[in-house]
Amino acid sequence: MATFYQNPSGVWLIRFRFAGRQYYRSLETADEDRAKGIKAQVEETLDLLKRGRIALPEGATHDDAGIYILSGGKVLRRPSVAAASKTLKEVTDAYFADLPEGAKAKTSITTEKIHVGHLLKILKGSTPLRQIGVADLQNYVTKRSRQAGNKGKKIQAVTIKKELMTFGQVWASLS
Repeated sequence: MATFYQNPSGVWLIRFRFAGRQYYRSLETADEDRAKGIKAQVEETLDLLKRGRIALPEGATHDDAGIYILSGGKVLRRPSVAAASKTLKEVTDAYFADLPEGAKAKTSITTEKIHVGHLLKILKGSTPLRQIGVADLQNYVTKRSRQAGNKGKKIQAVTIKKELMTFGQVWASLS
């Protein structure tokens, strides 16, 4: 379905076909294991498209299709440079607004919105996304682990991990 190879500079490239068109894209990595993972994701996305489990959003161009397939069916267009200065609130709002119809189950989106609500409270929605660093995320984990959850118990580590995974998806939507 997809082939990948390393160019002379060491960067991995991928080649795949979709809707009668051939796509060549850089994987922007010199790490073979990472390239293999991206290749597997591309092949899975192509399979989902072929079986009709997902579809390109209406109005998508050929260039959009390449980006959509490389992102695993999550991103339709590359973000603009202005995205780097957006606040956490702006980016999370854009993340949910840009999700293609049917890309995720409604229950998953509801759960992600709950996670984002906790992130916005602790990390502050007005914080520029690119200014959030490891120390801020550790502070989030510390504060969140001290909060009471259901039935007065502390928030479980697995819940905090899922919230951070949601943050990672929001972050990844920028690239």
